[in-house]
Amino acid sequence: MKRIVAIFLLAGAVGRAAEPQPSSPDKHTAALFHFDQGEGGAFTTAADKAGTVQLGTHQNYVAEGRFGDGLQFTEPATPPRPPVKVTLAGGGLEATGIAIDFWFKVEQTSPIIRHDFYLLSNGGLFFRYSTDRHSLEFGLMLSDGWVACASSKENTTLAPGKWVHVASTYDGSELRLYLDGRRVAVAPGKGDLAPRDVFVLGCCAWNENQGLFSGVIDELRFSNLARTEF
Repeated sequence: MKRIVAIFLLAGAVGRAAEPQPSSPDKHTAALFHFDQGEGGAFTTAADKAGTVQLGTHQNYVAEGRFGDGLQFTEPATPPRPPVKVTLAGGGLEATGIAIDFWFKVEQTSPIIRHDFYLLSNGGLFFRYSTDRHSLEFGLMLSDGWVACASSKENTTLAPGKWVHVASTYDGSELRLYLDGRRVAVAPGKGDLAPRDVFVLGCCAWNENQGLFSGVIDELRFSNLARTEF
């Protein structure tokens, strides 16, 4: 009887360990945006360097997140809203050895397969969903040029209202893309990163009226380490 109880308790502990948890900063975290509204409507950030969130007002941006609050994006917005930007303090990410990860979900009412949309981008980096390939793509502008890796249609499942965890890493020689903790794409790459301290959320950074995302983003973390577990 005792043996059965012990096995039962062990199974319960394993089940709890598998439950997703909000991100926590460590020594490799450059900035972590929980997007939880604090006093005065300011969003909370964590980590030694941390950063800021820039938007017009917090009205119409805050929604229920994966954990606590999240940033809501509507497509198209009426009236048009300025793009949401996050700025990393302390010069941003290191030149090599980085990881970026976050949670997102497409809105319940959004027709997903309609156009490409950007989740996060700047002049030298992007997370994009491609309707042609039915895949999520991670791209970097390196000193040797643009490099990208993309998930296949078979391992990319987006459903309205379903939370997805996406992560990418670059270690100076290779890009990796992860979905819900599984590595789904790898591509070789070499060289230093392009500008890496200001990022646009929910649209294409080089054309803010295109690639609009409709959904919620939460728990955005920037790390100066090519993490292997998420």
